[in-house]
Amino acid sequence: MDDLLRALARFVPAGVGRGGHVRLSRGELDELLELGAHWAVGDGYGDKKDLEHIEDNGRLLGADPSKVSDKAKNPEISHVPEMLFCFLF
Repeated sequence: MDDLLRALARFVPAGVGRGGHVRLSRGELDELLELGAHWAVGDGYGDKKDLEHIEDNGRLLGADPSKVSDKAKNPEISHVPEMLFCFLF
C-alpha cells in the first residue's frame, strides 16, 4: 500500500506549488476552458478514444471562458496540469 501511495503522489498532480510544465497564453487557456478534454486530445495529451469514457465526452457544451475571472486565469495560480489529469483520467 505504501508503494501505491508513493506512486500516486509522484504521478498525480496535486495542486501543490505554482504553475507547471504546461504554459498557455490567455487565448489558449480560453480555448481549453471552452473545449475541455477535446483541447487536451488535440494537443497530444490523450487519444480520441479517451473521450468516449469521460462524462459528456469531456466537454461542457456552452462553456463560456469569459465567465471565468481574470484572477482565476492568472498563470501564477493556473492549474492546467490538474485540469488535464481530470479530463483524461
